[in-house]
Amino acid sequence: MNELLKKFSRQFLAATVKVESWKHIENYLEELFKREIHDKAALHKWLLDLSELISVVYEEGTTREVAMTCHTDDEELKNRHFDFVENIDSPFKEAVFKLYQKFLAHPLSAQLGVESQQLILMIKTEVELFSEKNIPLEVSEAKLCQHYQEITGSWMVSFEDKEYTMPEMAVFLESNNAKLRENAFKAMASRRIQDQDQLNTLFSNLLVLREQIAANVGLNGYRDYLFKQN
Repeated sequence: MNELLKKFSRQFLAATVKVESWKHIENYLEELFKREIHDKAALHKWLLDLSELISVVYEEGTTREVAMTCHTDDEELKNRHFDFVENIDSPFKEAVFKLYQKFLAHPLSAQLGVESQQLILMIKTEVELFSEKNIPLEVSEAKLCQHYQEITGSWMVSFEDKEYTMPEMAVFLESNNAKLRENAFKAMASRRIQDQDQLNTLFSNLLVLREQIAANVGLNGYRDYLFKQN
């Protein structure tokens, strides 16, 4: 288990670098933009360094998102999550898009072997799905998703003379007692219904937003966007 949890040794970013703000990564992005690539070995190293940078940045983003999701009532954790979304992730997406363009425009990218074709396809898809117009929309999308987490994370269900969270209630749905399962299901549904107006409004707003995100990259709907993305 300890081996599985062992962090990979960084080859590009300094081991002490933490992505607390944009200033902690902008120099690394600038180096990747300016680096000259003269052979396939150099291109391969460039891709590895870019991959490491992306991994480090999104490890920070995921850490903040998980912390916020686990503590939906903590204002400081929520602010840290949105600080990442607005002030790190938004400009980072645009920077990575430009770096991907640099890669695809390089003559050597077309000479990479069969083992690199899946990576090249992924990069081409990322470029096709990028739109500067979507950057603020994706921030709004993240805020709506966080609001959903805030609503559902606060749910407590009164059942069998005790208070349970929704995940705790799920245990009763696995009971061999059919009546207990039925009562648990009804109790959970009753709690959800209390917030149906909020959730309906939220989902309607999210639908409009996501349809616009898809339209901005020339797709007919968000389903097509997700299909292409994955």
